[in-house]
Amino acid sequence: MYKIGNARMLEIFQADGEIRHYFSCVNIANAGGERWGIRSVEYYASNPDARNLEFAEFSANAFGELAVRINAADSALIADVCRKISEIQSEYERVSIETPAHIDLSRDSTILEYFTVSNVYELELGVYGLLSPERIPPLETRVGLEVRAATEDDVAAAKSLGVQEWGGFPMMLARVYKPDSDLLFVAYLNGEPAGLLCANCNYKNIYDVVNVFTHGKFRGRHIATALATYYAQYCVNHGLIPHYGTAVSAESERVALNSGFEETSRNHSFDVAPAVK
Repeated sequence: MYKIGNARMLEIFQADGEIRHYFSCVNIANAGGERWGIRSVEYYASNPDARNLEFAEFSANAFGELAVRINAADSALIADVCRKISEIQSEYERVSIETPAHIDLSRDSTILEYFTVSNVYELELGVYGLLSPERIPPLETRVGLEVRAATEDDVAAAKSLGVQEWGGFPMMLARVYKPDSDLLFVAYLNGEPAGLLCANCNYKNIYDVVNVFTHGKFRGRHIATALATYYAQYCVNHGLIPHYGTAVSAESERVALNSGFEETSRNHSFDVAPAVK
């Protein structure tokens, strides 16, 4: 098993399309930063260049947890990864293994030789990115509906909205919204605030949705889809790359798909502890 330098892995991810490997690229670029939750990220592969995109990603966070993403079905690499985890497992409060949905390692004989498996979690929702700008649908035109990039007045108004009825969105804006780098989009229906979408940039010119929220009074009227569609087209028009991120519900997944985003990944995970011999 070879350790692949982060700069080299970044080149490999870029060649395959950064939007497909967005979270890995972001963590490579930001790991160890003062306000970044990932403290370190390392990559290992069964060959020196990892160009076949079979690799293991060791990601340690600020809470003493280690997540190991195995993007491979190579039994020799899996065995090497298990040995590596065994060597360092005592340094962490929790160790989990993540795999793409099509690779089920929770019952793999090599994994079970080294570890006891628990908390098996099959993610029902995926991660979504814009792989083709041509997929962005036309923005739905509806009498009384206005969607736009937020002005300074819009930002101030959004921060003053009721925290509970807006799902904490105003509090998030007040605490972390950066007007010089973040994007905020607002939707009004018949002059009333109906929805908000915020996205930020942590890597190059790729923007990622932080939150999209529709006021309860306007649910079922496709406000979130209108916001996501406008956001996607706005980014493309301004030389930016929109990323939707991980869907948090079936409705969120529909919003992503209906606004032109495509699934880029879907991971399963499970915790591991040393096997009792």
